[in-house]
Amino acid sequence: KVISAMLQNTDEEKYAMMKALGEWTSGSLTYTDGTVGGIKVDGTSFHHGGHYPGYSVGAFAVLGDYCFFTEGTDFVISEDARRVFKHTLMTLHDYTNLRDWGIGVCGRHPFHGHIPDRDVTAYARLALLGDLTGSGAEADPELAGAYIVLKGKDKDLLAAFKKMKIREYMPADGFRVYNYGAFGIHRRGDWMLTLKGFNSDVWGSEIYAADNRFGRYQSYGTAQVIGIEGAKRHGYVQEGWDWNRYPGSTAIHLPFDKLESPLKGTLMERNDSRFPGVSSLEGMNGCLAFTYVEKDRKNFCAGATATKSVFCFDNRIIHIGTGITNGSSFPTETTLYQLLLADKEEEVDINDMYTDAFPYSYRHSDHGQVVLTDTRNNYYLIKDGYGLVVEKKTQTSPSDTKKKEGSGNFITAYIDHGSSPSSASYEYMMLVQPSGKEVSKYSRKSPYMVLQADDAAHVVKDDVTGITAYVSYKGYSSAETLIAEAAAEVIVMERTRDDGTVVMSVCTPDLGITEKGYTTKQPSQMLVKEVVLNGGWSLAGEADDVTLRSEDGKTYVSARCIHGQPVEFELKKR
Repeated sequence: KVISAMLQNTDEEKYAMMKALGEWTSGSLTYTDGTVGGIKVDGTSFHHGGHYPGYSVGAFAVLGDYCFFTEGTDFVISEDARRVFKHTLMTLHDYTNLRDWGIGVCGRHPFHGHIPDRDVTAYARLALLGDLTGSGAEADPELAGAYIVLKGKDKDLLAAFKKMKIREYMPADGFRVYNYGAFGIHRRGDWMLTLKGFNSDVWGSEIYAADNRFGRYQSYGTAQVIGIEGAKRHGYVQEGWDWNRYPGSTAIHLPFDKLESPLKGTLMERNDSRFPGVSSLEGMNGCLAFTYVEKDRKNFCAGATATKSVFCFDNRIIHIGTGITNGSSFPTETTLYQLLLADKEEEVDINDMYTDAFPYSYRHSDHGQVVLTDTRNNYYLIKDGYGLVVEKKTQTSPSDTKKKEGSGNFITAYIDHGSSPSSASYEYMMLVQPSGKEVSKYSRKSPYMVLQADDAAHVVKDDVTGITAYVSYKGYSSAETLIAEAAAEVIVMERTRDDGTVVMSVCTPDLGITEKGYTTKQPSQMLVKEVVLNGGWSLAGEADDVTLRSEDGKTYVSARCIHGQPVEFELKKR
């Protein structure tokens, strides 16, 4: 388009065309409604009716080029457009580590999710159009700082940013809610956890005629940790990968010919449930709610279902599953991890039983707690380890395109629920890169308490942060907790501060979109969710999206939810 504009015959015509192009480009950088392409208000970027960074990065790179071409001219994109562009670039920075994003958000390109060099350059080129933070710096310090962190290679740019005294800008610790993609990002230090579900608006994976043929389970409540070294070095490699075993997922373990997509063309499976997604409290801790019923398709198990939640409190990741039921003759498994072995003799510890053997196969046949390690300094405290399987072996599997096979040496841990399970369940806590003191302490006394775990609700209280998180699938009620009642399909998180005030968030990941289809322009609709509190409470500050009323010793809270974002507010005793 720039070339076409500059091929006009006169300077006046060139100017007019470039001016129009700048306005057109600025107009494209506005938030779009529904599930049509473009950038959403939570920073996710859509193509093919879903969050699709594999395509987004191509557009971002070209926009970076345009910023470079037009810097210092009348054709530069508007400040509003720059802010939207910055938002989606910084969102990309937030859900990648270092440049890699998780398999759950890869679309049809598993194991190929990363920020290319041209997109890293786009951070710098947008930064040089001016500061958007109000700091008064010559360049935007956040965008320029992200360029440094992402290992930008232009020596002149790096020198210029150094002269401006711009420092690295790492994503902050916290929990991000991206419910236009039904995923959440939980970060601490140099590691990132991606939680992924799917619902009636968000597809679980994109399977094409020759791509991602075995990606059915990408979003089945997956929970993938990536360290600062990136996905590949953390053990996520396609060659030999068992496509049935994504970390955190609960899935029927099928032969690859039955796992392959039943359609020759595109399959972008959605969920009948509107609810699955994530929420957070104070931007620091959060949880995933996920439930599904498999469709009646060839090689699927019609009616297969499970209800799964993941609660993130600092480095303590609590996984709960209930109602795991299906009629398949193949085994159903909940995968704790699957990681490539850098060395066959890498060690694993199962209840202080250390082994570096290869190949190796272990099945736990007793009830009671099991403490397990992986090869990345993470621990798993499994409440009832019966059915736990740990394997070290050479695996061979087809590539996602079926064009070739690959092999690799992997270590895998999973809970075997057997064939045709009926209301099976699990509970375990993953400790991400804990200290030895934490492992010893939490092995003796759990830092959390499960207050309810059934198909109606999963409720967990974390003793360290003081947070209680309620995932209400079908409705919750109790006289023993602050929450007396919670409506169906709502996530509530609350914490009592030292001064007695309570900070609370109410969320439904449901976008409120009633027009279901490949894509829709229908905007997210406001949904009112009611939560009843035991006792008399009033708002401790302003909360435009919350109303309260008191009746019979209880407080009725109505929260107006939109865009799948949590509504957060503070309460004080009356």
